[in-house]
Amino acid sequence: MDGNQHKVEANVLLLGAENVGKSALTVRFLTRRFIGEYGDIESIYSHIDKIDGREISFNIWDSLYPQSCETTESISEKQLQWADGVILVYSICDRSSFEVIRQQVQLIRQMGKLSAILNPLADFFQEYVKMVNKQVNTFGYIYIHK
Repeated sequence: MDGNQHKVEANVLLLGAENVGKSALTVRFLTRRFIGEYGDIESIYSHIDKIDGREISFNIWDSLYPQSCETTESISEKQLQWADGVILVYSICDRSSFEVIRQQVQLIRQMGKLSAILNPLADFFQEYVKMVNKQVNTFGYIYIHK
């Protein structure tokens, strides 16, 4: 590593409802593959990657969504103190999982820990719509998104 470059460390917290794919996303990032089954284990994983020639050490906190009725908050102060960034994961097949992350964003805002929300999915969705529209047009149909 060049003497002028220092290793960057990024602590990333994954949040979302139960069974939305937080662990699958983590495993995919770490191993570049998917596995069949995931356990209900809260873990912090470390991974070093090079991005634009810079070595970055990622620490990923794969969190559990509390199932207990006694726990009303799905995010702890400890998690937010630790995290440099948060990835909110939801299932496109489960509207209630989107509501969970809306509540989590609200909770993060109340704790005063949110500086910005980035939504790469908005860009992804626009590209997806263009791709689907193009494909549907090849069949002689018109794509209408509701």
